[in-house]
Amino acid sequence: MLENGIGLSASEISILEEPIEFYEQLINNITNAKNNIIISSLYIGNGAKEARLYNAIEDFLSRGGKALIILDFNRGQRGKISSKTILQSIQHKYPESLTLKFFKSELMDQSKIASKIPQLKETVSTQHTKIYICDEKLILSGANLESAYFTNRQDRYIQFENVDLVNFFTAVANIISNHSSSLENTEIIQSTTNNDEIKASVSNLFTNIATCSKSHDTIFYPNLQAGWHDINVEEFDIISAISSLSEKDKLYFCSGYFNPPKSLCAALETTPADLYLLGADARSNGFYKTKFPKSGITPAYQIFAENMESKLSQRSYILEEWFKEKWTFHAKGMWFYNKDGCFGTTIGSSNFSCRSQARDLEAGGIILTRNAELMKKFELEQRNIWKYKSLRKINKVPTWVKIVAPRIRSYF
Repeated sequence: MLENGIGLSASEISILEEPIEFYEQLINNITNAKNNIIISSLYIGNGAKEARLYNAIEDFLSRGGKALIILDFNRGQRGKISSKTILQSIQHKYPESLTLKFFKSELMDQSKIASKIPQLKETVSTQHTKIYICDEKLILSGANLESAYFTNRQDRYIQFENVDLVNFFTAVANIISNHSSSLENTEIIQSTTNNDEIKASVSNLFTNIATCSKSHDTIFYPNLQAGWHDINVEEFDIISAISSLSEKDKLYFCSGYFNPPKSLCAALETTPADLYLLGADARSNGFYKTKFPKSGITPAYQIFAENMESKLSQRSYILEEWFKEKWTFHAKGMWFYNKDGCFGTTIGSSNFSCRSQARDLEAGGIILTRNAELMKKFELEQRNIWKYKSLRKINKVPTWVKIVAPRIRSYF
């Protein structure tokens, strides 16, 4: 049973379908914002499209606005021209208006692998949330702020215009910010994270969600996941939602990185609902044809998918793959159907994978509705993604990947 929902009107929800639509909406939101913007993402890129984003942020600050930007500690500093490099030049102009934070989980400091092999730091744990707030508009997504995510990398994006929901995710961002490192001048000032304080802040946040009125036709159940902090709201909510389905229902589930953890596999195995799965064709995987050792990531996901299939072997299901020429697939989500149509969906940063559950910091939620128009919009979004489905292809997996992948499954 889902708990702690925020009541919405269906009219406050807009589903964005294409990467360019997400990009233009985000730019428009920043351009029209008057007071506050919050960006919490893995990183921001450094190309031409990103330059327009940076310029929009700087213009907003020049109008007297306040901005909080939270990035991953490692990914946000990668490269000679990093997110940090560009943003610190803007912060230098507006030191009182732009707050920059870089989140690093304690898993990083505990990892012997990360200390010995810097290139593997980002595999240990990341700040993976995608929260984009501009005054009273909120976009939740799985997309990072980089040119591919604005052009030909399919993801999901939903905009909300609801004060209670904006306030909730503003509070989420502030909790992350309070336990992140600060950028002062050109140096990152390290912060220390306190597990008990973070858990208490999150618990208090969810406890104080107001009870929904029966007059609301739509409810948003927000969730967070930080497994290493014993924060497992997403895991609880997803398992609860799947477990509530009946034999008359249908579940559509896609992820660009199929590697569901044990608890999720068990829920998928036992649900009586019809099950439709969609993963990424090897050519649609963002790591396709990369250099060694990243070249092993794409075939590793084939092994993980086979592992999932073995756990579902006692039930019927359909597993297909997404392919669109010259595009990559980064979309993740679940759609819940009953006899009346698609009555709910998930949205957020999580890939619903082993690392999403145990290693990364994730944020999102589940939307349930009885509004007929919104139900049709959910279904249309799902159908538009499944439009590029194809039969699953079994590719040859290098021997070294067969040996290594099962041993490092928790990192994917």
